[in-house]
Amino acid sequence: MAETSVIMRNPMCFINETHYVGRVKAVGCEMTKKMATVGGLGGVGNIEVPTGKYEATTATVEFASIANGDVVQLNKNDGFVKLRMTAQVRMLDSTTGTRVIDQAVTRIHGFVKNPPVPGYNDDGSPYTAQISVAFIEILNTSGRIFMVDFVNGVMYPDGSPGSGGITVSL
Repeated sequence: MAETSVIMRNPMCFINETHYVGRVKAVGCEMTKKMATVGGLGGVGNIEVPTGKYEATTATVEFASIANGDVVQLNKNDGFVKLRMTAQVRMLDSTTGTRVIDQAVTRIHGFVKNPPVPGYNDDGSPYTAQISVAFIEILNTSGRIFMVDFVNGVMYPDGSPGSGGITVSL
């Protein structure tokens, strides 16, 4: 089976269940696994291997402009926000152009690190919120495909090796 190009269509962003139409330009989050360096005598070099934990993660929400309502939304409850991003996943199709193959949903909960302050100029007030991630979950139409709950120490998939296997001794 081949993995083909996909296009994310009709993206939407909700902050605390308020739909931000045309105001949010982009949402991003890059996670990094904690790694331990393993190596020593008799080896040919060192290698970094995952420890099963993640580094502190920051998500970004890029606003085209900020308004007073955003100041309230991003500062209430000590800056704790719930983000939900959705999109339609389409695949290139030589017969129809593109066809829908899935839905994508990402949920991020966390604390705003840099509270917004509106700027005053003729071009609006762009702002990028930095959110300290407490919870992230990625879903598709089949269900959960990835989740890290930093507060409760829960991950999906849990990272444990498969339960089957064989051992060969010589």
